[in-house]
Amino acid sequence: MIRKAIDAFNSGDVEQMLALSDDELEWRPMFGAATGGATAYHGHSGFREYWRGTQEIWEFFHFDPEQFVDDGNSIVVIGRGSGRSKGSGIEIDQPFAMVWKVRAGKAAFGQTFTDPDEARVAAGRLAEERGSAALTQNVERLRAFYNAFNASKLIDPEWLTSDVEFKQPDELGGGEGVYHRRDGFARGVQELLDVFEDFRADPEEFFDAGAYVVVYVRLRGHAKVSGVPFDDPYAYVARFRGEQIDLWHAYSDRTEALKAVGLEE
Repeated sequence: MIRKAIDAFNSGDVEQMLALSDDELEWRPMFGAATGGATAYHGHSGFREYWRGTQEIWEFFHFDPEQFVDDGNSIVVIGRGSGRSKGSGIEIDQPFAMVWKVRAGKAAFGQTFTDPDEARVAAGRLAEERGSAALTQNVERLRAFYNAFNASKLIDPEWLTSDVEFKQPDELGGGEGVYHRRDGFARGVQELLDVFEDFRADPEEFFDAGAYVVVYVRLRGHAKVSGVPFDDPYAYVARFRGEQIDLWHAYSDRTEALKAVGLEE
């Protein structure tokens, strides 16, 4: 798709370029401010404004891609840019690079560089931003998970991958300890509910660790047989695969949970 967008750019087909672009496209040309334009243009109307400006300045400008590097977060295109200025007639032919982000099959962000190394650095920043956003989303997913569980005492299987692994400390529930797949996860939770009355898991703090999130929780309730209340600190480690959880381990020692994902208090 990015190759088609570049071909449209080179041929001057701005409408085809926009057909391949998200409605909220952000475009950051390297010569924007230097040629009297903006440093960033937003949306299709913004790109048309940029395009009109380039037509006034350049007799022609062409980008020849030589390498496409897709790291899963952004696409770096490395090649050469050539053109001729309308005012001075000066011609350029130099290294050139682009960084693209794609959303739902369309270009959502584009930035141009004369230094390929700068493009690679920019792609790294975009990957970090995307990672931070994903981590924030995982924390919010876990908040929603706990809220739903505490309200209904039910586990929606769609929260979990089909091969999820669930592990409980020995002192909790007295069941199998390790459970596999969605049915195993549901069985492990039900064993807890069979032992404890008015059981709750209240999250206190979240720690991001890549694909993992560590959650400090307070487990509260009463033992059904003895009626003895409990209010104890625990930690859970959840690992995400996409938007679903594929590993869920409980720890009675919160420090051990942090160590399990390479974090320290």
